[in-house]
Amino acid sequence: MRDSWRQIQVTVPAALAEDVRLLMQRRAGRAVAVEEEFAKDPPDESVPTGSCRVTAWFPESGRSQAAASALLSDLRMAAGLDVPSLRAVRQTVTGRREWRARERRYQRPIEVGSLVLVPIDAEVPAGTAPESVLRIDAAGAFGSGLHPSTRGALRTLQGLDLTGRTVLDVGTGTGVLAIAAARLGAAAVTAIDLDREAVALARRNARRNRCGPSVRVEPGDLGPGWTEGRDAFDVVVANITADAHQRLLGAYSVVAAGPLLLSGIYRPRIAGLSESLDAAGWTRRETALDEEWATMLCRRPGRSGPEGV
Repeated sequence: MRDSWRQIQVTVPAALAEDVRLLMQRRAGRAVAVEEEFAKDPPDESVPTGSCRVTAWFPESGRSQAAASALLSDLRMAAGLDVPSLRAVRQTVTGRREWRARERRYQRPIEVGSLVLVPIDAEVPAGTAPESVLRIDAAGAFGSGLHPSTRGALRTLQGLDLTGRTVLDVGTGTGVLAIAAARLGAAAVTAIDLDREAVALARRNARRNRCGPSVRVEPGDLGPGWTEGRDAFDVVVANITADAHQRLLGAYSVVAAGPLLLSGIYRPRIAGLSESLDAAGWTRRETALDEEWATMLCRRPGRSGPEGV
């Protein structure tokens, strides 16, 4: 991880948070976070309840600073399109320790079904069964459990019989879904991510949760170079954006022998993604909503995977 980061931050109504996140990701890649609950520092009564803070980080290097400048131009253009909240852009430079400390400040234990996600600096809630606890360091990657898409994926995963199954986690982030799958009985879990820093973090989280050889984390995507020669997985899970799901539909059909669990789908994108899933043959679907975010459990007729999944 770099030693110094430039941080660009805006506070927007919750309804705009996903659009602003996608705008920022065009310039900052995965180094974008949406905080649904945050301390107003300094206190600001003009920020309405239910607002989200969207933050992008850029390493202090020439190429990255050019991308940061381009993002500021994008935000100014959006502000000109009558999005007043985008006119109040905060910029700061932070060191590695401060950046990670800030990320952890908003983390707290989260109960999702039978599992309890506990940040590494937090205490386990009294009375929690040890086998329910997942210790997750989320600083620098997606998957703390605060976001509805992560919670939705975890709930749906717990509804499947994973005992002895093989699972693929696409865009693993912190590794939370891969670790949960192993905890729920999967025999072998492969977790992949394009971001090598996320890969390193997910590996540390897997070791922290004593997953052993049942969880393998590696850099990669679902391109032909990665999928060629691999057996299909009993279950495939992906908590990424709707646009990414659209791009990967062909690859999902190759790697998924059974159910396909898709999360990270903003409500307005459900219809479009559903049409694409229909066209790709994933016609059996169950959709669950958590706030404005959908999780889809998809199956294809005649290819339902191992019995019980």
